[in-house]
Amino acid sequence: MRRSREKYLIAFMGLLGIEVLIARYVHDTVIRPYIGDVLVVIVLYCLVRSRMYVLVGYEWIKNRNDREENDGIRR
Repeated sequence: MRRSREKYLIAFMGLLGIEVLIARYVHDTVIRPYIGDVLVVIVLYCLVRSRMYVLVGYEWIKNRNDREENDGIRR
């Protein structure tokens, strides 16, 4: 699972670099406002996917294990 998260992190960094280049050097009426906005959505998706396990997954698994141990039911 960690390997797939690293791919999203690498994609995030690459797309963020492209976004910075567009913001800095492209001043037209199509690429910067439209394609740049589409790329921002993809950049944010990659950022969330690369960090989701760290932010949510670990705590959910940890809390689930605690609940199973403390509910009094043998499994």
